[in-house]
Amino acid sequence: MLLILTSVSPRLIELFYQEQANHILLRALDFDTQSDDSCLGKPQLKVRNRKGVVDARERWQQVSDAWSGSQRSFRQLGLISLAMDERPEAVRNFTLAEDPISRLLLARLAVSDGQFDKAAAVLAQDYPTSWRFLLQRSANLTLRGETTEALACSQIVAQWNVGEEPLALIARGHVRQILGQHAAALSDFNQAIAHCPTCYRAYLYRAQTALVSGTSSLDAIEADLLQAVSLAPDQRDAALSWGQWLQYHARYAEAEVQFKRWIDIHPNDFEAVWSLSNIYCTTKRSDEGKRVLDEFSGHYPEEAQNNQARLLQQREQCASSGAP
Repeated sequence: MLLILTSVSPRLIELFYQEQANHILLRALDFDTQSDDSCLGKPQLKVRNRKGVVDARERWQQVSDAWSGSQRSFRQLGLISLAMDERPEAVRNFTLAEDPISRLLLARLAVSDGQFDKAAAVLAQDYPTSWRFLLQRSANLTLRGETTEALACSQIVAQWNVGEEPLALIARGHVRQILGQHAAALSDFNQAIAHCPTCYRAYLYRAQTALVSGTSSLDAIEADLLQAVSLAPDQRDAALSWGQWLQYHARYAEAEVQFKRWIDIHPNDFEAVWSLSNIYCTTKRSDEGKRVLDEFSGHYPEEAQNNQARLLQQREQCASSGAP
């Protein structure tokens, strides 16, 4: 069998060496490129067996030139270099690999140095797949309370060159809004509206950003909120934002109509129920306020349990407000 392999296909022997090196490397390293539990900010490379890494490198060096220069070989050599704390060599190999996984690795190295613009530039070649990946990761990590990791994703998204595509401008602007980059966020929303005057979220987010940053008049903010809810009356974020704006400015009759309309369609929306009850209690209609809360608790006990603290607080407010 050995004679056949030697005489017929010496490249099979080279492949055997290469695969042996791969197996040794996988045993020596613990590396996860796209885990739900992490993003670009968290180092995912752990060395289990440093001697195994050295052995893997030696075996790779035994592979003939005929097998060098492939994307996979450059990526593996980059991992070996990274495990050996040879970052410049790792960067060189990942760059030569020219594949999406290697670009993700390069982006992680850039993030570890705080170079979010460089990470965005590296991943731009895989747009929009990498863009959506980072947006989703940021949202998921934020929900789980992993703020450091979510911030790493968001910082890259905020640096991305998305051109003039309205939905991408709105997404980037929203991330910039969350990061407190208000001027850049407003610029994104303005551009999005110029290209898509019917994109309601551009108006909604522009209003929110202007309110927080104090860069627009209350009339301009209200106009944007009204435009958003006019364009998308059945979208929760627009509908509730408009109702809460009216409520905050003590326009209770208008706010009541807005929340009632929404609750008629979505009776299990606790935020809307709470706001309507709050309006009743604030305007000295405590019996109506308590009735709304009791109906919600009776029909949706699980949601009531999840919001028990706020329900109790609201009932106490209704009780203290008294009868009209």
